Amino acid sequence: MKLFFLSLFAVIMLFTENAYSVDSVKYNYDDALKRLKDAKYQDALDILNVLIKEDAINMVLYLQRGHAYFGLKKYDEAITDYNLAAKYGYVSVELYNNLAAIYAERGYYDVAITTLNMAIQMEPKNYEAYLKMAEIYFLKEDNKHGTEYLMEASKLNSTNPKIPFQIGTISFKQGNYNDAIDYFKQAVSLDSSKAEYYYYLGLSYYNTGDTINALLSTSNAVSRDPNNAFYLYKLSEYYISYGYFEKAITTLSTLADRKNINISPSLIYKNRGIAYMRTGDYANALKDLDFALQLNPIDTAALLYQ
Repeated sequence: MKLFFLSLFAVIMLFTENAYSVDSVKYNYDDALKRLKDAKYQDALDILNVLIKEDAINMVLYLQRGHAYFGLKKYDEAITDYNLAAKYGYVSVELYNNLAAIYAERGYYDVAITTLNMAIQMEPKNYEAYLKMAEIYFLKEDNKHGTEYLMEASKLNSTNPKIPFQIGTISFKQGNYNDAIDYFKQAVSLDSSKAEYYYYLGLSYYNTGDTINALLSTSNAVSRDPNNAFYLYKLSEYYISYGYFEKAITTLSTLADRKNINISPSLIYKNRGIAYMRTGDYANALKDLDFALQLNPIDTAALLYQ
C-alpha cells in the first residue's frame, strides 16, 4: 500500500511538472513578444534562449530571437537566426526589413534592395519597406529612384514624420531651401519631439536669410536635446549673427566647460572672443582669441580679430 501511494504521488508530481513546464513556456513566449514590443531586447533574448533549449526545432523562436539580436545590434547572430527561420519557411516583413537594413549598413546595397522587394511582394502596402528602399537608393546616390520610393511611402502613410523629413533633407542638399522648410515643418507637425527635425529646419531658415526663425528652430532643437554640443554651437553662431552677443557668450561658455565634445575648442574660444569684442569687453576678447590661436595657430580669422 505504501508503495502504491508513493507511485501515485510520483505520477501526480510528473504531471504537475509537465503542466507547469507547458504553462511556463506559453507564458514566457508571450512575455518574450511583449519584451520585443517594448524594445527590451536583452530580456527578450534571455527568455528566447531558454525556450530554444526546451524546443530547439521551433523555428518561430529563431525568428523572434533574430528580432532580439537585431534590436541589440548583434547583426551576425540576427542573420544566422533569420536565415535558419527562412530556410523552413518562417519569414515576415519585419525579417526582410531588418535583413535589408543590415545589408545596407554593410554596403551590400543590391542585396538589400532584393531583400526589400521580397518584403514588398509579401505586403505591397508596407510603407516601411518603401522608406528603407528610398534610403538605400540615396546611399547609392540614385536620387531619382530614392525620391520615387519616398513618394510611394508618403502615399501609403502620410502620417509618418520620417517621410517629409527625408524629402526635406533631399531638398536641402539640392539647395531648395524653401521647399526644405515646408517639408521640415510638416515633419515637426507630425512629431514635435525630434530635435533633429528642428535643427534642419533652422539650417534651412538660415540659408534663406531668416536668422530669427533659424534661431527659434535651433532653440527648439537644443531644448529637446540639450546634451548635443553641435546644436548648441550652431545656436551660438545664430546668436552672433543676430546680434545676441551675451546669449552667444553664455552658450559658448557652456560648451567651453564641457569635455570630450566633437567640436574644436579653438572654434569655441574664437567665437566667444568675437562675441566679447562685440560687447566691448576687449580684455576677455583678447584672452579668448589668444587662447584660440594657441590651440590653432593657423586660424587667420582669430588672428584678424586679435
